[in-house]
Amino acid sequence: MTGPTCATASGLPLMPRSSGTMSWNRTGTWRFLRPRYLDKTAPCSEACPVGQDIPKIEILLAQGAFEEAWLRLREENPLPGVCGRVCFHPCERSCNRKEYDEPVSINGLERFLADHAWKQGIPPPPVAEPATGKRIAVVGGGDTAMDVARKLLRLGSHPEIVYRRRVEDMPAHPEEIEEAREEGIPFRTLLSPSRIRTAADGLLELELTPMRSVEGDGRGRARAVPSGEPTVTMKVSAVFSAVGASHSEGVPREWADPSRTVPIGPHLRLLPEGAWKGRTPVFLGGDLVNDAKTVVTAIASGKEAAVAIDASFRGIAPERVLSGIRIGEKGAISMNRYLEGDRGKRQDHVVRFEEINAIYFESLERKARPRVTLGERRTGFDEVKMRISGSMAIREAERCFHCGLCDQCDNCHLFCPDIAVLRDPRTNRREIDYDYCKGCGVCVVECPRNAMVLEEEPG
Repeated sequence: MTGPTCATASGLPLMPRSSGTMSWNRTGTWRFLRPRYLDKTAPCSEACPVGQDIPKIEILLAQGAFEEAWLRLREENPLPGVCGRVCFHPCERSCNRKEYDEPVSINGLERFLADHAWKQGIPPPPVAEPATGKRIAVVGGGDTAMDVARKLLRLGSHPEIVYRRRVEDMPAHPEEIEEAREEGIPFRTLLSPSRIRTAADGLLELELTPMRSVEGDGRGRARAVPSGEPTVTMKVSAVFSAVGASHSEGVPREWADPSRTVPIGPHLRLLPEGAWKGRTPVFLGGDLVNDAKTVVTAIASGKEAAVAIDASFRGIAPERVLSGIRIGEKGAISMNRYLEGDRGKRQDHVVRFEEINAIYFESLERKARPRVTLGERRTGFDEVKMRISGSMAIREAERCFHCGLCDQCDNCHLFCPDIAVLRDPRTNRREIDYDYCKGCGVCVVECPRNAMVLEEEPG
């Protein structure tokens, strides 16, 4: 016969419990692998010609810290309001989120921050006054041609874009082409201007040679050659040429020849010493050296020139300085790094989508930027893309993966079986208590954004 058995009210047997502490058992001595926090580089920052700290900006935006996000933005870009409107945003094409659903609207958020700053006291640029006009030919297929035609439309004219190749061969940004066509601007393609003469009624007769498309060698746009068909005459009040922009008059042509200049950075070149020996060095940037002749690449040239000139004054080789402050492998430089800011502590490794722990992110629709109506676009100079609200900016910033950057989500703390991840109350950052961390690596595996590494224990 067995003796009585003690049990709880629920019928479970009593279990022994220790009222002491296990702090004496420093399980960290078992470790042969060591996790640590290590911020890395996001692909959007690498793709940005001015190297903006995009994931950090989005972290601050998602927290509603608009002023701090604005200051972070201005560290690398002196003209965020301009870029928020006209940048072709290569950052979004490199955004890891596009592999999951849609890229983050980085350009729209940049525009939001600039507009928010203006609301705090910086006035927006003046808007042009409308005027009237007649039928006008705009020759070209780039962004400048789209801008000219759309502005003429708003001034009351009737612009038509004339281009010697096909629409799909136009170098303009696809969004610019789409919006111009939405606004009803006619596109006359495979027509090449050959002559302009004044008609008896004072109008201009633009003679156009019909072209046909000939496939190239696979490395660029298709070529356009005369089709042999009769010429076409277009009667207009004016002709705007928006093709083949080049450097200013007075700049020697050889300065634009890469074989006659010395590369200093991805957006900066230097005339050989023999061309300026004994005088001030001549740096070349902007449209003289950049394949993409855009605002953001011109800003990149300006940043590189500023650093190169400063380094030269201090007796340091500019090439060595520029290579040491690059963001990733594409060449963008960081002024924060040059001034020995916190970005210098990040690893240059660029986080790719397959390194993101995507299970922790839900699919969220990209917030479309509201636009004025088509009727308003055709008759006024109000901006086509309207400013988004603060709440919409926060929601869009929350879609960002913050690739390679710890945003203190606390996954490491929640999953640590040894409760060895602690929060530093002074810095509000996480720290690992290596006295108790066994090096299991769960924290590294469960980090959503690859902001940790697991390394061999030193010694």
